[in-house]
Amino acid sequence: MVIKRKFMKILFLTRFPWNVGSSRYRFLQFFDLFKEHNIKTSWSPFFTEEYLAKKYHNQKVSLFYLAKQYLRRATAIFRIIFYDLIVIEKEIFPSLPSIFEKIFYHLNKNCILDYDDAVYVPYQKNWWLKNKIPEIIKLAKVVTVGNEILFQYSKKYNPNTYLIPDSLDIQQYIPKTEPNLNPPYVIGWTGTPVTAYFLKIIISSLQKLSQEIPLILRCIGSENFEVQGVKVENIPWEEKKEPALVRSFDVGIMPLTDEPFSWGKSGLKIIQYFAAGIPVVASPIGWNRNLVKNNINGFLANNEEEWYKYLKLLLRNPDLRKKLGEAGRKCFEQEFALQAIAPKLLKIYKAAAKK
Repeated sequence: MVIKRKFMKILFLTRFPWNVGSSRYRFLQFFDLFKEHNIKTSWSPFFTEEYLAKKYHNQKVSLFYLAKQYLRRATAIFRIIFYDLIVIEKEIFPSLPSIFEKIFYHLNKNCILDYDDAVYVPYQKNWWLKNKIPEIIKLAKVVTVGNEILFQYSKKYNPNTYLIPDSLDIQQYIPKTEPNLNPPYVIGWTGTPVTAYFLKIIISSLQKLSQEIPLILRCIGSENFEVQGVKVENIPWEEKKEPALVRSFDVGIMPLTDEPFSWGKSGLKIIQYFAAGIPVVASPIGWNRNLVKNNINGFLANNEEEWYKYLKLLLRNPDLRKKLGEAGRKCFEQEFALQAIAPKLLKIYKAAAKK
């Protein structure tokens, strides 16, 4: 049963709070815009900032805390009939079988699932969860995904699947207009302490490069990443400072390991670099291959030698940095600006909210 009203009400069951990019850029950043379209939003994250702090510092999370989070999420069952649409980030109950999700879908069939990561990959090793993601995808009225790899996966189980890439507010990201001409040059990366391990695959390239060119590896959100022989700046993530920090990069990087979970990454880092007018060097893994075009808006580096070669080429050539950065910004404005994505998302939500 769905109650009719003059305005539309949407409940967002996100996985994380505001300070995690997947929840913020996939849903929460659109809330002000939704108000302009007579849409009222409610939001309930599963994990809290307390959980993230412990996870990032490798501290144990108590069973009592997890039980409390599951119970809090379960209480949403008493509210879902009062909403025209339920938007779910990845799953309602992480690491539990789909039987618990089916109760929610039965009470309100206007449910949208959203994926910006290949969350089905770790579940494939677990006999009681390996079929969960396909099962709940089948149950959803609509599925939205962040890249082509996830689109092809979801489309097998639900024809009502739409590709909605990550997006950023064009008003918050002012592009870099002129390249830096004075060393030390800044190679930049954004992420979390959990994803900082991807940086390890380019350590030797950075060490070799730093012997020839004065440089800084500026990491936003990594906390304590270190590279012997390379100056590393670990800068805590702050929402208001992030756009300016990204703009301070001379080159943005997105290294990835070649594994199934990485194939589903939606390239938010690259989109941030594009938005700031920064050239990119990235691993040719998954969606990265669609985003980065060699010698147009950046370079795809297959190995340590290519990481060294392309980073050196960009740091030595300010005109090339400017050219590739401008191309990346143009790509961002056309394909990944919030202002371009929001109308598409609104159309999907409104259609899904109908009986």
